[in-house]
Amino acid sequence: MAQLKAYIKTIDTGGFNYRPGEQDASGNWIVHPGEFIVFDMTQRNAAGLICNWLKDPVWRVEDPDGILEPKESSHPFFFRTIIAHKGHITLQGTLDEIDSNILDVESVANGN
Repeated sequence: MAQLKAYIKTIDTGGFNYRPGEQDASGNWIVHPGEFIVFDMTQRNAAGLICNWLKDPVWRVEDPDGILEPKESSHPFFFRTIIAHKGHITLQGTLDEIDSNILDVESVANGN
């Protein structure tokens, strides 16, 4: 494996209504309180193709504002959570001693 990419897979605003991910001017991914978020990782080899792995991935989450309500997942590549309130989190994954990119996520009030 040569590369590991962490990303937001889905953002459910409620009732299985999904919206696309968006970033602010600083590169933070924007989420809103009450949304159900699924973060995912994809591993690729040197040719850029999805490849096998040896050990299940590990998510590292920094949540100093306590905004996450994590949910169980039967899929080791998914980190599933509800966003409880406003604040900031940072996520990064590791798989077979390869670190993913860092996701900075900002939970802000929904302006709609």
